[in-house]
Amino acid sequence: LVFSKRYGSTYAWEMTPSTKEPTAAQLAVQERFATAAAQAAADMADPEKKEEWKAVSDASDGKWKTPRGAAFASYYNKASGIE
Repeated sequence: LVFSKRYGSTYAWEMTPSTKEPTAAQLAVQERFATAAAQAAADMADPEKKEEWKAVSDASDGKWKTPRGAAFASYYNKASGIE
């Protein structure tokens, strides 16, 4: 059983681990996710960049609730070729 707390609500679900080897596409997504998460974390450690991302999240009309979420989405989309 996995518990997660997000924005004041607690969620629980049962996680079933996969027994199959990940595909090349899954590994590519994992790599993009890890890279975007690392870049967003680095930006949150820099007060100036954090303020820039805060302005982006504040102007997003609720699309991104946090500066870190806005940074992560931006970096992930760029790595995925979406932006």
